Amino acid sequence: MEFVKLLRELWRQRTLVALALALAIMVGTVAAYRITLTPPGATSRQHHVGIASARVLVDTPSSQVVDLGLKQDANAGVLPARAVLLANLLTTSPLRDEIAKTTGVAPDRLITLADTPLDSGPPVGTPLATGASVKVGDPRANVVKLHTDVSLPLITVNTEAPDAATAARLADGTVRVLTDYLASLVTSGNVPKNRQLVVKRLGGAHAATEQRGPSRILAITAAMLVFLLGCGAILLLSALVREWRKAALQEDGPRVARDDSGPRPTVSVEPDPEFATHLAGLTPRAPRRSRR
Repeated sequence: MEFVKLLRELWRQRTLVALALALAIMVGTVAAYRITLTPPGATSRQHHVGIASARVLVDTPSSQVVDLGLKQDANAGVLPARAVLLANLLTTSPLRDEIAKTTGVAPDRLITLADTPLDSGPPVGTPLATGASVKVGDPRANVVKLHTDVSLPLITVNTEAPDAATAARLADGTVRVLTDYLASLVTSGNVPKNRQLVVKRLGGAHAATEQRGPSRILAITAAMLVFLLGCGAILLLSALVREWRKAALQEDGPRVARDDSGPRPTVSVEPDPEFATHLAGLTPRAPRRSRR
């Protein structure tokens, strides 16, 4: 019975219910679509992106993985810092431009980021102003994220692109640019072989497709939640108005009763002298005798 009363109350307030429904539809639409005014249109916020990852090991000619000599321990401590340095170099020109050229990606849609490890706390991203016309999260963006560790000489290349093939090409191209860059430094710098850095690739790039953005189920759920909250607010407001009026009637009732219970005013009517004289001059008629 209470449910029926609530439905009847909502029917009486159907104008407000219609407004709540319109607001819910608007919230669901904005949650599911990206609205643009110039030009007018709507694009779905849900999209698919390609992701890929590759990993390289920054090592020495005498590998630190298997060589436990005491002489090599000092070099082993330097390698993680060199990995951080190389990762940050890849995010700046000319290496960033070389990555775009090698992979065939437009430079204005390429974003390169490096996670700089700290002694305490999580890595901090260091985005640079590279002239990209898109932002991270844009379906058109090509993102290269270079992750390093404070204690391991590893560089993890994580990429995002509009499709999986481009993401894999970005990961492979970044590793190739890094390898060629170190080779050019060794050739031009006359670095002794036993002091050269070696970049060893750990397997090929692994690519996949991932779904991003809110789903339609989430948008429908948000719209239903807004509509239910709107109906609840309407019922609450209606109940408050009804109780307010009831309280006002209860306050006015005793006041009227006190006014009616007081002494009523008496009205004195003075007789008209002419009318009294007229009444006195009238003689009553004798009753007629009935004839037999």
